[in-house]
Amino acid sequence: MKLLLRCALLCTTVLSFSETRVCAFSREGHETIGLLGYTYGKLKPSAQQAVAQILAGQTITDAAEWPDAIKAPYGALCKTPEAIAFIKAHPDHHLWHFVDFPVGATTYDFNGQFALNTDIVHAVEGCIGVLEGTGSFDGLTKVEALRYLVHLVGDAHQPLHTITGYFDVSDPAHPTLYPGDKPIPAGAFSDTGGNALVFGSKELHGIWDDDLVQAIANTKDSAALVKALLSSYDPAAYATPGDYHHWIEAWVSDSMPLAADAYGSLTFNAYSGSAAGNPGAHAQIQIKLPANYTATESKVESSQLLKGGAHLAQLLNAIAWAP
Repeated sequence: MKLLLRCALLCTTVLSFSETRVCAFSREGHETIGLLGYTYGKLKPSAQQAVAQILAGQTITDAAEWPDAIKAPYGALCKTPEAIAFIKAHPDHHLWHFVDFPVGATTYDFNGQFALNTDIVHAVEGCIGVLEGTGSFDGLTKVEALRYLVHLVGDAHQPLHTITGYFDVSDPAHPTLYPGDKPIPAGAFSDTGGNALVFGSKELHGIWDDDLVQAIANTKDSAALVKALLSSYDPAAYATPGDYHHWIEAWVSDSMPLAADAYGSLTFNAYSGSAAGNPGAHAQIQIKLPANYTATESKVESSQLLKGGAHLAQLLNAIAWAP
């Protein structure tokens, strides 16, 4: 089934992990990575059988979308009994989708400041343990772990899920982005992965989730996008060295410089804080995109979808699936 997802903007103004990120790649993006990895990934028969057995009739595209579809208040499945029970049992589930290193960072480093044990790296590694029967992660079942594994591999390849812009907004008319190679002061305004950077009626994060994905082949249909990408797809490409249990760290690190490039051509205009007494008025920074932004960055998105599909295939083949 097609799960129609919508996003809401929630942001924070303190130097800490955001309370939530509500979207990642669009439905189309997550479906595309799932299809490239599972359907076109040249999986070993043992991996194909293990995935099919765990999903028990659920499609790979539904599995890829599920972690976003359960998010309240706009997720297509958020009011289902399964989603309600899951969210109650796993209140930190929204923190598994990202890591908040500053723009300019190039390497995932578990330092306790920008990386915590609830971040995307720990979630993927935890899901692998569940699927291999060697560990647990927040009490996830195998099907829940597989859904999150497929989804979070996709998130790791959306560059704005690996960084956050931290700003000096002491002069609201001229907000200044702190460079990633300098200490970020306490109280710096966080744009939560571009969710608080607004261009017209859209957030930068949403542009990367949706607009740039759809611009690749001028379509909102994942099957059509997969068809357009297949001639460039090699499931053996982008091989990651080292222990596959920790490949996710390399993939997150690989996305970080792309996020810096995504910010590099932006113009940051006025900052507006939250309106007193109006919780719906979120703090934000108005931005301007260069005229060629979509054309340039949609090529990056295309490459990231291909990488995500290949990396998912490689990981599904590498996992030592528990009986």
